[in-house]
Amino acid sequence: MMKKWILLLTLFALSTGISAQECDVPEIGAQVFIEPGQTPDDIDRFFRILCDNGLKVARVRMFGAHMYRDGQWNFDLYDTAFRAAERYGIRLFATLFPPTDELTDVGGFKFPASKRHLAKVDEYVTQVVTHFRRFPALWAWALQNEPGTGGIRIKETDLSREVYATWEASRLPSEYDNSYLKADFRQEEFLTYYTTWYLHHIADLVTRLDPEHGRHINPHQILSTLPDYDFTAYREFLTSLGVSMHLSWHFGMFTTPEYPVGVSLMADIIRANACGNPFWVTELQGENVTASGAVPYCPTAAHTAQYLWVSLAAGAEGVIFWTLNQRAAVQEAGEWGLLDFQQRPSDRLRAAAEVASVMERYGDAFRRLRPVDTPVTLLYNVESIRIQRRNLVPQVTNNKNSFPCGCLLQKIFVFRKFAT
Repeated sequence: MMKKWILLLTLFALSTGISAQECDVPEIGAQVFIEPGQTPDDIDRFFRILCDNGLKVARVRMFGAHMYRDGQWNFDLYDTAFRAAERYGIRLFATLFPPTDELTDVGGFKFPASKRHLAKVDEYVTQVVTHFRRFPALWAWALQNEPGTGGIRIKETDLSREVYATWEASRLPSEYDNSYLKADFRQEEFLTYYTTWYLHHIADLVTRLDPEHGRHINPHQILSTLPDYDFTAYREFLTSLGVSMHLSWHFGMFTTPEYPVGVSLMADIIRANACGNPFWVTELQGENVTASGAVPYCPTAAHTAQYLWVSLAAGAEGVIFWTLNQRAAVQEAGEWGLLDFQQRPSDRLRAAAEVASVMERYGDAFRRLRPVDTPVTLLYNVESIRIQRRNLVPQVTNNKNSFPCGCLLQKIFVFRKFAT
């Protein structure tokens, strides 16, 4: 099977240049969770394990709650991580993560709570980017962890009201303006606009502070959140596009044997919407999940290898597992990691290392790859998805504290063409 993949991918080889977050040979890595209580030796060991297993890229969440305490900024913990990454030749995606309550906000907030809160976010970004832009291990800034809400209501605040008023005033009259009844999608459209506005706001600040490093985001739940994203607009301020693929969260429309189809589908969607930029699988489930996911699931070593090969054959520049080491606290504690509880490589990490080794040994065959073009094109329509949302779940109306923006649930039909 391995030889077939090598032959297939070799046939896709092209001659193209290297750009931001684009790899000469596809790379594999993992999220290294840095948290208080870890010693310098602990942190060194995490990056050494990556290096020893041929994993050359990592993602680090830059917890503002760890850096800003008692009115003071202290970057020592993360300085240790960046120096360890440099020591072992690991390139870092640094995820901006402004201060928040870790116990109740594991994934991070999607929008600031007010204009005053936005000013605090800007202060965090300024402090973190200014400090860490000098580290050689830094490769790219992930502007926000998993943007997108899946249609969940935008809370009405002084900031959202101000942005909404600006957006409403700038909208052009509908070219289909007539006397027929029609659905009003202004609130859903504003959700998409507001998501773009906030990401662009962060990107502008990051670019002013550090124009040398890349800018990245990782949309999540994309089979449910597609209408939230204006991918074309993102090309203005991103250098690469990613995606989160968590089998315990994002694959509800698939049975377990169909998970590779889901990986392929999500990769195709993100590759198409990267608009020419490199695309990454920024998060791929690494380990057993029983409590901190919607569906209990533990990929085997064979599954891990299969999901990697499917992602790379779909054109991904690389795959970053969530996570290398398990978190020690909060809702995800003890789950998701590629290490066992003695901090030793699991069989899943060894499977990932084997794939990385193949990449290293056959580098010439894997350089400058692209997936084969398909004669079948699947189309989706944002307006149709919004209609499905409204039809599936009754709308809550007359809520003066939020903008009604549809519902979280949707159903996407995947049409398959089988060869005969």
